[in-house]
Amino acid sequence: MRIVWMFLLMVELSAAYAQTKSAPERQQIVEEVGRNFSQNAVQTFDERYEGVQGTPFLLDQWTLGRVAQRDGKAFTNVQLKYDLYRDEIVVKHPYDHAVIPEKHTVTEFSLRGESDADSLHFILVDYLPNYRKFPPNHFAQVLYGGLQDSKTSTLLAVHEKKLIKADFQGAYSADRRYDEFSEIMTSYYLIKPDGQTDRFKPTTGSVRRLLKDKKGAVSKYLADETVNLEDPHELARLIEHYDQQ
Repeated sequence: MRIVWMFLLMVELSAAYAQTKSAPERQQIVEEVGRNFSQNAVQTFDERYEGVQGTPFLLDQWTLGRVAQRDGKAFTNVQLKYDLYRDEIVVKHPYDHAVIPEKHTVTEFSLRGESDADSLHFILVDYLPNYRKFPPNHFAQVLYGGLQDSKTSTLLAVHEKKLIKADFQGAYSADRRYDEFSEIMTSYYLIKPDGQTDRFKPTTGSVRRLLKDKKGAVSKYLADETVNLEDPHELARLIEHYDQQ
């Protein structure tokens, strides 16, 4: 708007000044104004950009859930979405607009599934004392145990999404004309009763190294059971078995 106003002002001033000039001189003044404006003030737009694809949310649809706050208040049967890109929850207001609670006011939230086993429970983790690389003030899904119980292990999953920016300008671009949210990326953390904390991958080799203090019991469990370690429920059952040995 400022650029347009300046251009109109320049044209008006030039036109007023040109009134005292001959026809050829007036035409030359107008052409100079137009040339200077086009060279210095025009902002161009690349129309190849196609917007944003994908979603930042864990689940696309609104899901019934519960939110607990630091002041002790809890809200049940509210419609929720969890934004993995910004790591914040979105609450659907009864009057059909959305609100985003300040993260520091929330202690935990749950997304209800078809059964209790399918429900997803998240807590806000300020930090892990024995693991400084844990993302601070981040929501983490509790797959097993709980940080308040020092007698059992705690299995956490941190979910994230990244925004992959468009890349279509330049000779060596990927010709991707849209921004896109990535697939869900999950990191697993195990906090043992003694406080030892490790980040690990849900693979047999990684899990064996993680639970090597009870190697025999863990090896027998993996041999006797058909365990898909990429399934959070089965991974949680393995950690529960480890605790019981």
